[in-house]
Amino acid sequence: MVLPKGNTLIEKVNLDFNDIRTHLENLEEEDFTGYVKFDLGKTDGVIFYKSGKQLDKAVEVEDGKVRLYRPDHIMYRLKGKDIPVSTYVLSPALLNIFSSLVALEPIYIDYSIKKKEIKSLMQAIFKEKYTGIVEINSEEGTNYLALDKGRVVFDNYIDGYGSIITGMEKYNAFMDNITASGAKINAFAQRSKELQKKLKEAEEELSKIKQLVVKKDAGLLSGGDQVKIDHYIMNEWGAPKGGSVKVQIELQNGKSFHIKCTGSGKLGGYILTNKGVMKKYQLQENEAVFVKPVLDEEGQES
Repeated sequence: MVLPKGNTLIEKVNLDFNDIRTHLENLEEEDFTGYVKFDLGKTDGVIFYKSGKQLDKAVEVEDGKVRLYRPDHIMYRLKGKDIPVSTYVLSPALLNIFSSLVALEPIYIDYSIKKKEIKSLMQAIFKEKYTGIVEINSEEGTNYLALDKGRVVFDNYIDGYGSIITGMEKYNAFMDNITASGAKINAFAQRSKELQKKLKEAEEELSKIKQLVVKKDAGLLSGGDQVKIDHYIMNEWGAPKGGSVKVQIELQNGKSFHIKCTGSGKLGGYILTNKGVMKKYQLQENEAVFVKPVLDEEGQES
Protein backbone atom coordinates (compact mmCIF):
# COMPACT_ATOMS: atom_id res chain seq x y z
CA MET A 1 0.00 0.00 0.00
CA VAL A 2 1.00 3.62 -0.54
CA LEU A 3 1.29 5.70 2.62
CA PRO A 4 -0.91 8.81 2.13
CA LYS A 5 0.72 12.16 2.76
CA GLY A 6 -0.62 14.53 5.37
CA ASN A 7 0.01 18.28 5.33
CA THR A 8 3.63 18.76 4.28
CA LEU A 9 6.09 20.22 6.77
CA ILE A 10 9.19 19.22 4.79
CA GLU A 11 9.49 16.87 1.83
CA LYS A 12 12.51 14.95 0.52
CA VAL A 13 15.02 17.21 2.27
CA ASN A 14 18.46 15.57 2.55
CA LEU A 15 19.60 15.52 6.19
CA ASP A 16 22.56 13.89 7.88
CA PHE A 17 22.14 12.00 11.15
CA ASN A 18 22.84 15.01 13.39
CA ASP A 19 20.38 17.17 11.44
CA ILE A 20 17.77 14.40 11.66
CA ARG A 21 18.14 14.28 15.44
CA THR A 22 17.77 18.08 15.62
CA HIS A 23 14.68 17.91 13.39
CA LEU A 24 13.08 15.28 15.62
CA GLU A 25 13.90 17.28 18.76
CA ASN A 26 12.20 20.30 17.21
CA LEU A 27 9.10 18.24 16.43
CA GLU A 28 8.93 17.18 20.08
CA GLU A 29 9.18 20.79 21.24
CA GLU A 30 6.41 21.83 18.84
CA ASP A 31 4.00 19.09 20.07
CA PHE A 32 3.99 17.64 16.56
CA THR A 33 1.40 15.03 15.55
CA GLY A 34 2.06 13.10 12.35
CA TYR A 35 4.84 11.03 10.86
CA VAL A 36 8.42 11.34 9.61
CA LYS A 37 9.42 9.26 6.59
CA PHE A 38 13.02 8.32 5.78
CA ASP A 39 13.88 7.23 2.24
CA LEU A 40 16.18 4.22 2.76
CA GLY A 41 16.38 3.25 -0.90
CA LYS A 42 14.28 0.14 -1.41
CA THR A 43 12.33 0.81 1.78
CA ASP A 44 10.80 3.72 3.69
CA GLY A 45 11.24 3.95 7.46
CA VAL A 46 8.39 5.74 9.25
CA ILE A 47 8.35 7.11 12.80
CA PHE A 48 5.14 8.41 14.37
CA TYR A 49 4.57 11.30 16.80
CA LYS A 50 1.54 12.29 18.86
CA SER A 51 1.51 15.63 20.67
CA GLY A 52 5.30 15.76 20.53
CA LYS A 53 5.84 12.27 21.90
CA GLN A 54 7.43 9.57 19.75
CA LEU A 55 5.32 6.43 19.62
CA ASP A 56 7.07 3.21 20.65
CA LYS A 57 6.29 1.58 17.30
CA ALA A 58 7.50 2.48 13.84
CA VAL A 59 7.05 0.82 10.45
CA GLU A 60 9.07 -0.03 7.39
CA VAL A 61 7.27 -0.03 4.04
CA GLU A 62 8.71 -2.02 1.12
CA ASP A 63 6.83 -2.76 -2.11
CA GLY A 64 3.53 -2.11 -0.35
CA LYS A 65 4.33 -4.46 2.53
CA VAL A 66 4.42 -3.06 6.06
CA ARG A 67 6.59 -4.38 8.90
CA LEU A 68 6.57 -3.23 12.51
CA TYR A 69 9.79 -1.98 14.11
CA ARG A 70 10.91 0.10 17.06
CA PRO A 71 11.96 3.70 16.36
CA ASP A 72 15.53 2.98 17.50
CA HIS A 73 15.74 0.28 14.81
CA ILE A 74 14.86 2.84 12.13
CA MET A 75 17.25 5.42 13.60
CA TYR A 76 20.07 2.86 13.64
CA ARG A 77 19.76 2.54 9.86
CA LEU A 78 20.29 6.29 9.40
CA LYS A 79 23.74 6.61 10.96
CA GLY A 80 26.52 7.88 8.72
CA LYS A 81 24.21 8.73 5.82
CA ASP A 82 22.47 11.66 4.17
CA ILE A 83 18.81 10.62 3.95
CA PRO A 84 15.86 12.25 2.14
CA VAL A 85 13.43 13.12 4.95
CA SER A 86 9.74 14.01 4.67
CA THR A 87 7.50 15.11 7.54
CA TYR A 88 3.70 15.23 7.37
CA VAL A 89 1.14 16.62 9.81
CA LEU A 90 -1.89 14.50 10.74
CA SER A 91 -4.77 14.82 13.17
CA PRO A 92 -4.68 12.55 16.27
CA ALA A 93 -7.55 10.50 14.82
CA LEU A 94 -5.68 9.95 11.54
CA LEU A 95 -2.48 9.10 13.40
CA ASN A 96 -4.22 6.31 15.31
CA ILE A 97 -5.12 4.66 11.99
CA PHE A 98 -1.72 5.24 10.35
CA SER A 99 0.14 3.76 13.33
CA SER A 100 -1.96 0.58 12.88
CA LEU A 101 -0.88 0.04 9.26
CA VAL A 102 0.87 -3.24 10.04
CA ALA A 103 -2.50 -4.84 10.90
CA LEU A 104 -4.36 -3.73 7.77
CA GLU A 105 -5.08 -6.09 4.89
CA PRO A 106 -6.27 -5.43 1.31
CA ILE A 107 -10.04 -5.74 0.87
CA TYR A 108 -10.19 -4.11 -2.60
CA ILE A 109 -7.32 -3.89 -5.09
CA ASP A 110 -7.71 -1.91 -8.35
CA TYR A 111 -11.47 -2.32 -8.08
CA SER A 112 -13.28 -0.38 -10.81
CA ILE A 113 -16.43 1.38 -9.66
CA LYS A 114 -19.11 2.13 -12.21
CA LYS A 115 -21.18 5.29 -12.10
CA LYS A 116 -23.51 5.45 -9.06
CA GLU A 117 -21.81 2.42 -7.46
CA ILE A 118 -19.52 4.21 -5.00
CA LYS A 119 -22.14 4.96 -2.34
CA SER A 120 -23.38 1.37 -2.15
CA LEU A 121 -19.81 0.11 -1.96
CA MET A 122 -18.95 2.52 0.85
CA GLN A 123 -22.10 1.49 2.71
CA ALA A 124 -20.93 -2.13 2.53
CA ILE A 125 -17.58 -1.07 4.02
CA PHE A 126 -19.32 0.95 6.76
CA LYS A 127 -21.55 -2.02 7.63
CA GLU A 128 -18.52 -4.21 8.34
CA LYS A 129 -17.14 -1.52 10.68
CA TYR A 130 -13.75 -1.50 9.02
CA THR A 131 -10.83 0.60 10.23
CA GLY A 132 -8.30 1.56 7.56
CA ILE A 133 -7.59 3.61 4.46
CA VAL A 134 -9.43 3.82 1.15
CA GLU A 135 -7.55 5.12 -1.91
CA ILE A 136 -9.78 6.48 -4.68
CA ASN A 137 -8.35 7.18 -8.14
CA SER A 138 -10.63 9.31 -10.30
CA GLU A 139 -10.67 12.18 -12.78
CA GLU A 140 -9.85 14.45 -9.82
CA GLY A 141 -6.64 12.54 -9.11
CA THR A 142 -5.86 10.35 -6.10
CA ASN A 143 -7.65 11.00 -2.82
CA TYR A 144 -7.91 9.10 0.44
CA LEU A 145 -10.54 8.43 3.08
CA ALA A 146 -9.65 7.23 6.57
CA LEU A 147 -12.06 4.89 8.34
CA ASP A 148 -12.46 4.29 12.06
CA LYS A 149 -14.82 1.43 12.97
CA GLY A 150 -16.94 1.94 9.89
CA ARG A 151 -17.05 5.74 10.00
CA VAL A 152 -15.18 8.23 7.84
CA VAL A 153 -12.76 10.27 9.97
CA PHE A 154 -13.86 13.92 9.76
CA ASP A 155 -12.21 17.02 11.20
CA ASN A 156 -14.25 19.92 12.55
CA TYR A 157 -11.80 22.54 11.30
CA ILE A 158 -9.73 21.17 8.40
CA ASP A 159 -11.27 19.75 5.20
CA GLY A 160 -8.16 17.76 4.31
CA TYR A 161 -4.66 16.67 5.26
CA GLY A 162 -2.72 16.47 2.00
CA SER A 163 -4.89 14.29 -0.23
CA ILE A 164 -6.80 12.80 2.74
CA ILE A 165 -10.35 14.18 2.77
CA THR A 166 -11.53 15.07 6.30
CA GLY A 167 -14.21 17.75 5.71
CA MET A 168 -17.89 16.76 5.52
CA GLU A 169 -18.76 19.18 2.71
CA LYS A 170 -15.68 18.23 0.71
CA TYR A 171 -16.48 14.56 1.21
CA ASN A 172 -20.08 14.96 0.00
CA ALA A 173 -18.98 16.91 -3.09
CA PHE A 174 -16.28 14.35 -3.83
CA MET A 175 -18.72 11.45 -3.54
CA ASP A 176 -21.16 13.22 -5.88
CA ASN A 177 -18.40 13.59 -8.48
CA ILE A 178 -17.41 9.93 -8.16
CA THR A 179 -21.04 8.91 -8.49
CA ALA A 180 -21.20 10.77 -11.80
CA SER A 181 -17.86 9.66 -13.25
CA GLY A 182 -16.81 6.35 -11.64
CA ALA A 183 -13.38 5.54 -10.19
CA LYS A 184 -10.91 2.83 -9.19
CA ILE A 185 -10.28 2.06 -5.54
CA ASN A 186 -7.78 0.31 -3.30
CA ALA A 187 -8.82 -0.33 0.29
CA PHE A 188 -6.70 -1.59 3.18
CA ALA A 189 -8.63 -2.24 6.36
CA GLN A 190 -9.43 -4.57 9.21
CA ARG A 191 -12.48 -5.25 11.37
CA SER A 192 -12.17 -3.87 14.89
CA LYS A 193 -11.69 -7.13 16.84
CA GLU A 194 -9.31 -8.54 14.25
CA LEU A 195 -7.37 -5.27 14.21
CA GLN A 196 -6.56 -5.52 17.91
CA LYS A 197 -5.58 -9.17 17.52
CA LYS A 198 -3.24 -8.43 14.59
CA LEU A 199 -1.64 -5.51 16.44
CA LYS A 200 -1.03 -7.65 19.51
CA GLU A 201 0.58 -10.37 17.40
CA ALA A 202 2.80 -7.84 15.64
CA GLU A 203 3.87 -6.28 18.94
CA GLU A 204 4.69 -9.70 20.39
CA GLU A 205 6.95 -10.40 17.41
CA LEU A 206 8.51 -6.96 17.81
CA SER A 207 9.39 -7.73 21.43
CA LYS A 208 11.53 -10.66 20.25
CA ILE A 209 13.93 -8.42 18.32
CA LYS A 210 17.09 -7.80 20.35
CA GLN A 211 19.85 -5.28 19.72
CA LEU A 212 23.16 -6.98 20.57
CA VAL A 213 26.84 -6.14 20.17
CA VAL A 214 29.10 -8.42 18.12
CA LYS A 215 31.94 -10.04 20.04
CA LYS A 216 34.57 -12.32 18.51
CA ASP A 217 35.32 -15.68 20.11
CA ALA A 218 38.50 -17.39 18.94
CA GLY A 219 37.73 -20.56 20.88
CA LEU A 220 34.74 -22.92 20.80
CA LEU A 221 33.02 -21.47 17.75
CA SER A 222 36.09 -21.13 15.55
CA GLY A 223 35.03 -23.91 13.19
CA GLY A 224 31.26 -23.44 13.11
CA ASP A 225 28.88 -21.30 11.09
CA GLN A 226 26.89 -20.21 14.12
CA VAL A 227 26.48 -17.60 16.84
CA LYS A 228 25.78 -17.63 20.57
CA ILE A 229 23.58 -15.39 22.69
CA ASP A 230 22.66 -15.33 26.37
CA HIS A 231 20.46 -18.13 27.73
CA TYR A 232 17.90 -15.65 29.05
CA ILE A 233 17.13 -14.47 25.49
CA MET A 234 16.82 -18.06 24.26
CA ASN A 235 14.45 -18.79 27.16
CA GLU A 236 12.42 -15.67 26.37
CA TRP A 237 12.05 -16.89 22.79
CA GLY A 238 10.86 -20.29 24.02
CA ALA A 239 13.82 -22.17 22.56
CA PRO A 240 14.31 -25.79 23.76
CA LYS A 241 16.72 -26.06 26.67
CA GLY A 242 20.19 -26.82 25.36
CA GLY A 243 18.91 -26.60 21.79
CA SER A 244 19.34 -24.14 18.95
CA VAL A 245 17.22 -21.81 16.83
CA LYS A 246 17.68 -20.15 13.48
CA VAL A 247 17.98 -16.38 13.79
CA GLN A 248 17.99 -13.44 11.43
CA ILE A 249 20.77 -10.91 12.00
CA GLU A 250 20.34 -7.44 10.50
CA LEU A 251 23.29 -5.10 9.98
CA GLN A 252 23.28 -1.31 10.00
CA ASN A 253 23.24 -1.21 6.19
CA GLY A 254 19.94 -3.10 6.19
CA LYS A 255 21.42 -6.37 4.92
CA SER A 256 20.46 -9.49 6.85
CA PHE A 257 21.24 -13.21 6.96
CA HIS A 258 20.05 -16.37 8.73
CA ILE A 259 22.31 -18.47 10.93
CA LYS A 260 22.18 -21.15 13.63
CA CYS A 261 22.12 -19.80 17.18
CA THR A 262 22.71 -21.49 20.55
CA GLY A 263 22.62 -20.24 24.14
CA SER A 264 25.46 -19.49 26.51
CA GLY A 265 25.77 -18.04 30.00
CA LYS A 266 26.80 -14.53 31.02
CA LEU A 267 26.83 -12.96 27.54
CA GLY A 268 24.41 -10.20 28.45
CA GLY A 269 24.02 -7.84 25.51
CA TYR A 270 26.66 -9.54 23.34
CA ILE A 271 26.34 -11.93 20.42
CA LEU A 272 29.33 -14.24 20.19
CA THR A 273 30.72 -15.51 16.91
CA ASN A 274 33.99 -16.34 15.17
CA LYS A 275 36.32 -14.80 12.62
CA GLY A 276 34.99 -16.92 9.75
CA VAL A 277 31.37 -15.85 10.31
CA MET A 278 32.42 -12.22 10.72
CA LYS A 279 34.27 -12.27 7.40
CA LYS A 280 31.54 -14.18 5.56
CA TYR A 281 28.74 -11.81 6.64
CA GLN A 282 30.83 -8.61 6.94
CA LEU A 283 30.33 -8.26 10.68
CA GLN A 284 32.53 -5.92 12.67
CA GLU A 285 33.51 -6.46 16.28
CA ASN A 286 31.61 -4.11 18.65
CA GLU A 287 29.04 -3.48 15.89
CA ALA A 288 25.43 -3.36 17.09
CA VAL A 289 23.08 -5.69 15.21
CA PHE A 290 19.41 -6.66 15.48
CA VAL A 291 18.66 -10.32 16.11
CA LYS A 292 15.34 -12.18 16.02
CA PRO A 293 14.23 -15.83 15.79
CA VAL A 294 13.11 -17.08 12.37
CA LEU A 295 9.75 -18.79 11.97
CA ASP A 296 9.38 -21.91 9.89
CA GLU A 297 6.56 -22.49 7.40
CA GLU A 298 4.23 -23.63 10.21
CA GLY A 299 4.80 -20.45 12.18
CA GLN A 300 7.07 -22.09 14.77
CA GLU A 301 10.51 -20.85 15.71
CA SER A 302 12.98 -23.03 13.82
